[in-house]
Amino acid sequence: MRYSIQLGDFQGQIIRDGGRRFPAGHFFTAEAMAAFALPATSEMDFSLNILFLETADGERILVDTGVGQNV
Repeated sequence: MRYSIQLGDFQGQIIRDGGRRFPAGHFFTAEAMAAFALPATSEMDFSLNILFLETADGERILVDTGVGQNV
């Protein structure tokens, strides 16, 4: 699925690149998880997206930040 956006003179599209599931503990403290009654084994689904930009003069730029090595 693609979403189009306008960023000044740039035309952009956000392109879905799949998804991943991560342990909730990567993003929340143990206290926060307890406050929401989430088990320590809880996981969260995340959408991975790429930003494709095209400038007014036709230059194309692909922005893919990835998820890093420590996730």
